[in-house]
Amino acid sequence: IADEEWHTMKLEVKEGIMKILVDGKQAWANQPLAVSDSYDGGYLFLASNNGGTQFKNIQPDIRTYIYKMTSLETYKVYLLVIGLIEGSESEVKVCKDKFQKTYKKSTSLNKDVEYNLFNKALDLLNSKK
Repeated sequence: IADEEWHTMKLEVKEGIMKILVDGKQAWANQPLAVSDSYDGGYLFLASNNGGTQFKNIQPDIRTYIYKMTSLETYKVYLLVIGLIEGSESEVKVCKDKFQKTYKKSTSLNKDVEYNLFNKALDLLNSKK
């Protein structure tokens, strides 16, 4: 890995197995997590023994979460969290697109109420810019 360049690192943990990718390529063989069976999640700790290592833009895979959402109510909450707390304009756009597609397919009696509430949430985000 070249010095003085930024790289992407992805850490995937699934069913007790850890996979590490650097710049889209698997960096090491899959490793089992060395934790007891009673461990049910928690914190991630990144460190390096190489002087000058820096980490930025660390976040869980938010897209995985949003692509699993299916209800109009959930999009509204996600929009407020991602927009007000995270400040991610790109995720706000993804959320808006997903909301519109779900709205068009929805047969819910409350879909127009949810549409109005979602737009109020958007107005709130826009007023904070």
